[in-house]
Amino acid sequence: MAEIALAHTVGSDVERAYRRTDMVEKRREMMEDWACFVCGSSEKG
Repeated sequence: MAEIALAHTVGSDVERAYRRTDMVEKRREMMEDWACFVCGSSEKG
C-alpha cells in the first residue's frame, strides 16, 4: 500500500485511474494513521 501511495507513475492512464478509485478508502486510512503518528496522537478523526 505504501509503495502505491508513493509511486510517481505506475501503469497506463486507465490503470492509474482504477487504482485511485479502488484504493481511496485504504489510502485515506493509511494517511490518517500517518497523521496520528506525526502529531503524536492516538485518536483518529
